Amino acid sequence: MLAEIGTGVTAFIAVLIIFVSYLPLSRSSKWWIRGWDYPRPQLLIMIVILVVLWIIATGGTEGWPLVLTIALVGTGLYHAWRILPMTPPWPNEVALAEDSDVGRRISVLSCNVLMENRDASRLKSLIAEHKPDVVLLLETDQWWTESVMDLGELYETVHALPQDNHYGMMFMTNLDEVSFAFHDLVEEDVPSVEAKLRLPCGALIRFFGLHPRPPTPGVDTDQRDAELIVVARRIEGDPMPVIVAGDLNDVAWSHTTRLFRRISHLLDPRIGRGFYSTFDATRWYMRWPLDHLFHSNDFLLRKLACLPHIGSDHYPYLVELCLTPGAPKRNAAPDTMTDYDAEDADQMVRKGRLRWPGQRARRLWLRLRRKRKKS
Repeated sequence: MLAEIGTGVTAFIAVLIIFVSYLPLSRSSKWWIRGWDYPRPQLLIMIVILVVLWIIATGGTEGWPLVLTIALVGTGLYHAWRILPMTPPWPNEVALAEDSDVGRRISVLSCNVLMENRDASRLKSLIAEHKPDVVLLLETDQWWTESVMDLGELYETVHALPQDNHYGMMFMTNLDEVSFAFHDLVEEDVPSVEAKLRLPCGALIRFFGLHPRPPTPGVDTDQRDAELIVVARRIEGDPMPVIVAGDLNDVAWSHTTRLFRRISHLLDPRIGRGFYSTFDATRWYMRWPLDHLFHSNDFLLRKLACLPHIGSDHYPYLVELCLTPGAPKRNAAPDTMTDYDAEDADQMVRKGRLRWPGQRARRLWLRLRRKRKKS
C-alpha cells in the first residue's frame, strides 16, 4: 500500500514537472508562466532524480511507466538543450584577449545593491579594489546615493537617480563622457541609462544600463520584454561598439533574452564558460544568471567574474573587455534573426506600451488609496 502511494506521488510530481517545463513555450507574458523560464537547471536535476526513483519503483520498461519515463527523459533533454550553451563543453562565444592595449580596455561592474541593504562598505571596498572604468548600481535610494557618493574621488563622472521603488540608478565612470541620459523607455519610474563614452585610445562606445521589472505576482513581463526589444532595436545596425549591462530580470536561456540577442547581434561572454549566476545570493539552491553584460562583436574578453557577497540578494558582476580590430574573426558569429522575430518583437513592444497607461493609472489609484487610509 505504501509503495503504491509512493509511486502515485512520484508520478504526480513527474507529470507536474513536465507540465511546468513546457509552459513558457506558450509565449504568454503571465508572471506565473514566465517564471518557469528561470529554474531550468533545478528542474533538470529534479528530473534526473525522478527518473532514477521511477525506474527503481516501477521498472519503467513497459506500459504507462515506460511512457512516463520517456516523457521525463525527453523533458530533461529539452532543459539540457536550453542551458547547454552556458556550460564549458560549449564553444566560447567570445575569445580571450591575449595581449591587449591598455587604452582599448574597458571594465564594467554592474551590481544590484538591494535597496533595503544598509551595508555599503563591502561594495565600496570591491570598487576600490578592482577600480572598474564603469560602475552601474541598481536599486539605489537616497541612502545608497549618499553612502557611495564619496566614490566620486575615484570617478570623474557620477550620475545618480535615487528612487524608493527599487528602481533607482547610479552611473559612475572615469572615462571621457560624450553624452549621458536617463530614459523611461517603456514604464514610468523604471529608468535606464544610455551613455556615449570615449576610451583612452579615442574610440567611442555606446553603453546601456538596464533594470526592467521582474515577473512577480500581479506583474507580468510585458514591460520587461518591451524594454529589452526597444534597446535591441536602438542597437540594431549601429556600427558603433556597444555594451549592454544590468539586472535584466531574465535568464540567458529565455526566449526574450535570445530574441534580444538575435535583434541586437550582441555576444554573451558567458557562453561556453559557465552560468555565473548572480541571483539569489542568499540561497545556493535557487541561483540564476539574472545580471548580464552583452557586447557587440568588437570586443575580446579579458576578465569575467561574480564578485563576493555584499549583503544584497545579487552578486556584483564584473566584466573586462578589450576593443580589438580583429575581434570578429576570433569570436563566434552573432545570432541572426529568424523569419518570425520581427513580428514577435513588434507584438512585445506593442503589448508593453499598451500596458503602460494601465500600470500608471493603477499605481496612482494605489497611492491615493494609501493617502486616504492615513488621513
